[in-house]
Order: sequence, then C-alpha cells, then structure tokens
Amino acid sequence: MLTYLALLDMLDVSDVVLVGNSFGGWLAAEMALRRSRRVASVALLNAVGIDTGSPARTIVDPMTVPTR
Repeated sequence: MLTYLALLDMLDVSDVVLVGNSFGGWLAAEMALRRSRRVASVALLNAVGIDTGSPARTIVDPMTVPTR
C-alpha cells in the first residue's frame, strides 16, 4: 500500500479517487487512512477486513472458513 502511495507521488497526480472491491477495498481504505494529499475520495465496495466496531459484525478470519 505504501508502494501505491509512492507511485502517486512519483507520477505527481492529484485528486485521485480510489475505488476498491473486496481485498482492494481494504487496500483503498488503508491508503485513505494515511491521509495522502493526493487522495481526494474513496469508494469501497464489499471491502474485506474493515472493523465496524460492532461485536455483531466481527472480522472473519478467512483461514477458519470451511471449504465447500
């Protein structure tokens, strides 16, 4: 994720809109939380790994989910 922020700096882009789905949503959220001046907004779609703070909605460890 830090590599992607460094790439934005290297390309000297601004007002970037991050869009992330699933694991990409987690990465986009982490990038946005770094408060880069290059990131203007974030759209998250079904992002994994986001802690909602609700005990009823705990983060699932993918290694514990049984296979079908």
